[in-house]
This record gives sequence, C-alpha cells and structure tokens, in this order.
Amino acid sequence: MSRNEGPREWDFGWHPDPEHPGQERYWNGTEWTQRRPAQPVEAVAPATVERDEDRYRPAMRWVAAIAVAVVAVVVIVMIVVLIARGDGATGMSATSATSA
Repeated sequence: MSRNEGPREWDFGWHPDPEHPGQERYWNGTEWTQRRPAQPVEAVAPATVERDEDRYRPAMRWVAAIAVAVVAVVVIVMIVVLIARGDGATGMSATSATSA
C-alpha cells in the first residue's frame, strides 16, 4: 500500500498506519483520517497469545476419558447381570426351559 492508498472502501476502521509503523490510524472508507489512538498499539507475538481451546483442551481430555470409563463400566455390569440371570441367546431362563 502506498502512502495515499488505503484499505478497500468497505474496510473502514483501525488499520496499521502507513506513515508510522507500529501505530494505528483510522480509515473512513475513502481516506486516512488524522485520528490515531492515544496510546501506540503494542504488537503481540502470535505464539504468546493463548487461545481458549488450548486452555480447555487438557480438561476436555479428562472429561472424555471419564465418559469412556463410565460407559465401559455400565457395559460390563450389564453383561454380568445378563449372565447371572441366565438369559441365553433364546431369551429363556433356566426355570422356563425346565417347566415347558
């Protein structure tokens, strides 16, 4: 972008100042205004910015591990109960088979 050029017409708002690197300037959609923030904008290295999903990722892994463990315990209990009741593949218990 040259000194007189600015962002596109619909990109009005705060943008890097072409005349003063490290500062911002307001583009009104047609031209640069004289508006600048009271304090210069400090650049932040992207690697130092922590995203929300990065902060919650370890907790989500624990939640997923606990959910899998609960489902596994429920399945094991159901299998044990079915075996203890004596239900086979036919769905008949041992007492109903002898009384028939």
